[in-house]
Amino acid sequence: GAIVAFVFVAIASLLIALRPMGLDYDYQTYLEYYDNILAGYPPAVEVGYKLITIFFEQIGIGFLGVLYTYAFIALYAKFKFFQRLESYRSVREGLFFGVVYFLVFFPVWELTQIRNAAAIAVVALAILEDRKINSVFYFLLAVLLHNVSFLIVAFWLVQRFFGSLKYPIVIVVALVIF
Repeated sequence: GAIVAFVFVAIASLLIALRPMGLDYDYQTYLEYYDNILAGYPPAVEVGYKLITIFFEQIGIGFLGVLYTYAFIALYAKFKFFQRLESYRSVREGLFFGVVYFLVFFPVWELTQIRNAAAIAVVALAILEDRKINSVFYFLLAVLLHNVSFLIVAFWLVQRFFGSLKYPIVIVVALVIF
């Protein structure tokens, strides 16, 4: 199962990275960010995007590598999210994560807002993670992927510390982010 999912995610990420430019305005913006970073005029964009840009330019893969990496992170994190979600058997939690998915975790983000999609998917893993050190690691990774993660810190903290109130609060935060 995991190998099949990995191969599927790898192929889907490649298709997303190879999609035609101009299909979505955000991809043009990502390309402009990429070009400006390489020209020495980095835009106000996440450190992670800058590092990934420089890395893939250095190894000769370029912008395609940036798009592929973000799509792969988003899709693989979603796979891991759903894999972990299977352990949550409660109807209430299932409904909660269903609402979250449709508000901020829907599939088309990999085709439009790849930085946001990757960050949200990684934050979702942080929310399901039982070990606090892993939650912190996932959250820090998400911050490197997109600035929206700073807004989601409320999402994460509420989930950790507000008991039964966490579900209504997190849904409200998700609606605001959406």
